[in-house]
This record gives sequence, C-alpha cells and structure tokens, in this order.
Amino acid sequence: PMLNLQYMPDVWLPGEVSFRLGLGHGYRTPTLKELYHFFDHTHIGYALIGNENLLPESSENIQATFEWQPNDQTSFDLTLYYNEIKNLIDFTEDPELTQSLSETYGTLDIPVITGNLYTNIDNAITSGAEASLRYFLHPEVKTTLSYAYLYSEDKSTGRSLTRRPEHDFKLEL
Repeated sequence: PMLNLQYMPDVWLPGEVSFRLGLGHGYRTPTLKELYHFFDHTHIGYALIGNENLLPESSENIQATFEWQPNDQTSFDLTLYYNEIKNLIDFTEDPELTQSLSETYGTLDIPVITGNLYTNIDNAITSGAEASLRYFLHPEVKTTLSYAYLYSEDKSTGRSLTRRPEHDFKLEL
C-alpha cells in the first residue's frame, strides 16, 4: 500500500509549483538470478553465486518532493526520502566460498577467486536527497543536471552499505 498527496498552491514563483508527500510499504521477492544463478567470472578473479535461502525484502518509506516549472523550457525538483528496510537483498564475500573457488578455479596468475554470495541484511536504512534541473534546448533536445546524496547504514553493524555511492552527479543530453 502507498499513500500519495499533492498540493499545488498559487505562490509567488512564476509557473507551476507542487509539493508531494508519499508514504508507503515496499516488498520485493528475490529474482531467479539472486536465488540460483552462478555468475562465473573466475577467469578474472571472482564469482557471484545465487542463494536459495534468501528472504523477501520489505520496506517502510517516506518521500517529500518540491517541483517547480517556471516555464515550458525549465523545471526543477528536490526530493528528500527515508527508507527502513528489512532483509535487504545484497551480496557479500563469503570466506568459505572464496576458499572453495580458489581451490577449484585458482591458477598461478589468479590464485584467489573471490566468492560472493547473495545474502540478506537484517535491518538497513537509506535516506538522502535528490535534485535535478532540466532545460529544453529545443523541443526534441533536453539537458538534465542532477545530484543525489545517499546515507545508508546496516543497522546491525553501524557501517555504510557497500557498493552505493554517497554522492552522484549526472549531466544528461
């Protein structure tokens, strides 16, 4: 379930302004890849293995967005969000799998084969902000400049979640 509200006030800014608020509950089952796939890159030193014991992940989410379109060519939006996630599906290096893969596939050139296994992170949070500015140079040509900040944490260890950039800048044409 999800609840979304939008408010479009007549304000001092030219163009259209809207405020959005969303509250929701998310749910995601593991994919077939996450459950069963053997992603074999042992020739370059790693493998990623599915895990039949994965649990579905679920989350509670809140999101607030400010959108402003001063004219037909330009728009700006800013979003703040917070997610609490149970059983987050991720992957991590498994020492026993690394040992086994290294013994089976290791060579003189690549003696250690890192074994990664899909796992669940019991409790995690992600929160942050995203902002973007869009401008139409021509009706068929749009540019977008965006920035995102992410705070993430594995609540059981207090550490940041890996493989998720804290800062993300994009320029699109």
